[in-house]
Amino acid sequence: MLWLVVMSYGTPYMAGLGMPTSLTALIWLSGPLSGALVQPVFAALSDRTQHPWGRRKPYIAGGASFVCLSLLGFACAEDVSNWLSGSQPSHHHVYASGPPKSSTLTKLLVAFWACAISVAVQPLQSGVRAFTVDRCPPQQQGQAAAWSARFNGLGAMLISASAVSDISSWAPLLGDTKFKALCVLAVLALAATVLPACLLIADYPASNDYGRGGPGRRGMFCAWLGWFAVLYYLTTYVYQVFVIDQHIHLDPDIFGSADPRLIEMGKQAGTRASFYFACVTFASALTLPFITASPSSSPSSPDSSASASASWRPSVGRAWLLAHCLFAALMFLTAFVHTAPAATVVVAALGLGWAVASWAPYTLIGAEIASLRTGAATTMRRGRGRGCWGEMQERGDSGDEWRRRRSGSSGEGSEDEDEKGAYEEERAEDDATATIMAVHNMAISVPQICAALVCSVLFKFVEAAGRDDPAAYAFKLAGVAAVSAAWMAKDLE
Repeated sequence: MLWLVVMSYGTPYMAGLGMPTSLTALIWLSGPLSGALVQPVFAALSDRTQHPWGRRKPYIAGGASFVCLSLLGFACAEDVSNWLSGSQPSHHHVYASGPPKSSTLTKLLVAFWACAISVAVQPLQSGVRAFTVDRCPPQQQGQAAAWSARFNGLGAMLISASAVSDISSWAPLLGDTKFKALCVLAVLALAATVLPACLLIADYPASNDYGRGGPGRRGMFCAWLGWFAVLYYLTTYVYQVFVIDQHIHLDPDIFGSADPRLIEMGKQAGTRASFYFACVTFASALTLPFITASPSSSPSSPDSSASASASWRPSVGRAWLLAHCLFAALMFLTAFVHTAPAATVVVAALGLGWAVASWAPYTLIGAEIASLRTGAATTMRRGRGRGCWGEMQERGDSGDEWRRRRSGSSGEGSEDEDEKGAYEEERAEDDATATIMAVHNMAISVPQICAALVCSVLFKFVEAAGRDDPAAYAFKLAGVAAVSAAWMAKDLE
């Protein structure tokens, strides 16, 4: 819910304050920059934290608190600016790019709080992802990732439905504008989920052995080059298509000639498209785990019934490849889209690809981390047994003598030591979970930095050319990135 409010409604909110699209692209650059530079720091600290609350909870609780503060500051930036300067509030025109209507202080506050959100969300995001992997056994990693995607989709659908229904009119206590009400609703939802998780789920401090290693990251660079433009400019794209279709002129010199009713219709078209996108994402997240094979399922698996049931289903990696192909096809299809209903259909269909993109990587990584954790403990236990037997062989003792000495001298204490060692080895793998997830997050954040810079330059050129649809050009470039991502994912299983 938090990210949907920021990504889908943050750009129109800043546009309504008179901030050009090229500037908003640079402001959103703070998100991937924080993901690439800040999240690894918090992840490394989390893996080594020996706080009584555990390794993850301090960062989840602290990150959530600062996210709530930053989001409310972002939504109320103009009110704070007007209170400090004693000026009157400006007229909101959420989706249009007309003449500047807000003070410089307001724009500075908006930029500051947008960057603060990007930084504050990093410990929260890193802690939640690592917490999920830590607390679920290997056989449940796929289910955990699936339920995470489902709840993400449900939250997005609820936020979009609230936006479509104009929440500020039927729940005025949440805020006097739609964006404020959505931000307050996101804050309440975040508190309602973080508090029970911190109070009811156990967490443990880090051990002294922090462990090393981790699974290799899959190719994410090209995919997120494309998804950045879609997630941040989805509603803007539909609105701009509506603008061109209805011939609404948004040039500052003739802005007053635009029909406010048509502008409001375009704004609602973008909001509805975001709602349909969230609905398709949620429905896909509910069904995809049932029609794809679990990462643990393979033809060589000893469980023949499980292998037979999974034989007709595509693997998670293959589903991810198909999602890239769908993403690319829909992006290129925007070249032939000239009406708001057609743009809405394209945006809604993107929900299927986004459901896979937000579920498949974490399923694969969670299963890999869990298998490493289990494998390390098993190998250690076997190694201890072989070490004792080898030591007795070097001394020339028989098997009976080895068993006698083991039972006579150590008794149950030896078994306890083995179990303790296995637990410590498993904990060593656990302690690297956040760092592994942070490395994966860098593979998501770095391409977003590139995409934000490219979008900023692209929007500047498009605006200079007098075009009203810069988001459409960003979508076409996203299609090129999606084709590259599909090529990189062709060998995934």
